[in-house]
Amino acid sequence: MLKIITVTFDFGISTMYETLHDVLIYSIEKYCPAAEWVSNTLDEPPLNGQIRGFVTNTIKLAKWVEELHLCNKGDQVVFLDCDMLVLGDLGGAFSKSWDVGYTVRTDCRFPINGGAIFVNVNERSLYFFDKFLEINNYLLANPAIHRIYRDKYAGMNQAAFGYILENHKDEFAKLKALPCSTWNVCDHYEEALKNGAKI
Repeated sequence: MLKIITVTFDFGISTMYETLHDVLIYSIEKYCPAAEWVSNTLDEPPLNGQIRGFVTNTIKLAKWVEELHLCNKGDQVVFLDCDMLVLGDLGGAFSKSWDVGYTVRTDCRFPINGGAIFVNVNERSLYFFDKFLEINNYLLANPAIHRIYRDKYAGMNQAAFGYILENHKDEFAKLKALPCSTWNVCDHYEEALKNGAKI
């Protein structure tokens, strides 16, 4: 089964993300009508002096991991940030030759974009996500080390994913780089749309 999972936060200061979330769900239902979608809206967490984006992305990843462990072996899961728009069937991204797919761009300072991650649910991918969260938490607790990877990959989850790529590539699970130009468009929009972008 194809499952699409997203997380949003109720910050209580703007309805922007609520609106973006509603558009995402509409687009999933239009282009992936057979998919099951799961949406979690979480309260804004206490920051305890930490940067809000780092804290919320850590909590988001923890929720992703929780949801992944509720899936059945053999499911195909797409984790999407709530500010995405689905433009076609996402099942075409998957292949049994890999466990976790991540999106890459070639002409940007930051080589990966963590807003869309694809998972073939099996023991390897479950282990990968457990390690992904463990490394994310380690970087959050160690700002000096986090900065090394944040400078290369940006953000919180992307920094942790970059850490894995540099230190544990294919050790936890078989990884597959998928082009942002199809599966997570973040620039060159007109060209990507003409060429069949899906997200």
